[in-house]
Amino acid sequence: MSNPVFDRLDTITKDRTPNGYPQMPGYQPGSQNPQSYQATVAGTYTQPGATDMRQYEQMYSGPAADSVDTGRITYDDVLIKSAVLFALVLGSAAVNWYLFLMNPGLGVMLTGIGAIGGLVTALVNIFKREPSPVLVMAYGVFEGLLLGGISLVFNNAYPGVVMQAMVASFVVFGVTLFLFSFGFVRNSSKLMMVGLVGIISLGLLQLVNWVLIMFNLTSSPWGIEGGTIFGIPVAALLGIIVVILGAISFIGDFDQIKQAVNRQIPQKYSWTLAFGLMVTLIWLYVNLLRYASILAGRD
Repeated sequence: MSNPVFDRLDTITKDRTPNGYPQMPGYQPGSQNPQSYQATVAGTYTQPGATDMRQYEQMYSGPAADSVDTGRITYDDVLIKSAVLFALVLGSAAVNWYLFLMNPGLGVMLTGIGAIGGLVTALVNIFKREPSPVLVMAYGVFEGLLLGGISLVFNNAYPGVVMQAMVASFVVFGVTLFLFSFGFVRNSSKLMMVGLVGIISLGLLQLVNWVLIMFNLTSSPWGIEGGTIFGIPVAALLGIIVVILGAISFIGDFDQIKQAVNRQIPQKYSWTLAFGLMVTLIWLYVNLLRYASILAGRD
């Protein structure tokens, strides 16, 4: 299971030669005729002067160009973009939380705008061929409005669940990053398939549960998710599954970032990678918030 956000990164290989090297100006695929190359060189070559020779000497004696100089992506690029996006999410969530307290009607409206805007910008960013920093940041603002509203509602009903979900989400993120960075866990096609099947299955379960609640086919306000299996709350079991699926998703995200840096793709795609990380983090937080609230409601 690969984050759908990163599927578009495959298209950037078009600026590479068949052997994987960056294309030089004037490069034409399949043009391997040495005579045409010599003709081109002969037609454009001029004898360098003294000033040109000094410039060449300075170029050769200077430090080698790094990823920043060549406009290629680095881990710092992804880190900075992720921090910017997280700040937008957190900031807009705090604004809606405050406005919701002051004016519930306005808070409900902003939460609805966040839900619609977040869905639209997420889909646009996923299917857009080229990354758009403005659209990625707009996604962060809309999602923040949505999270601020629903977090306040859940926290008012079950005080403390928001902090529990936030801490758990960051712990999963941090532990997975640590294990991946030191090579204790690795990405694989089998692992991603397990994650894909798990996320789809969980989504179908939540959809069926919603239908049962909407048509009053269950006595529990949380539906089958509020029940028990051999005395164990279903919400607790689903919460553990969510943590595992979130960790698997993060492994896929981190692996995509590592590949992007190794392949030296253009720097602009750091926004796409940051967006993908934020999608996973928000998915994890929302689901943990839901199951923490169900468990709190059982007490």
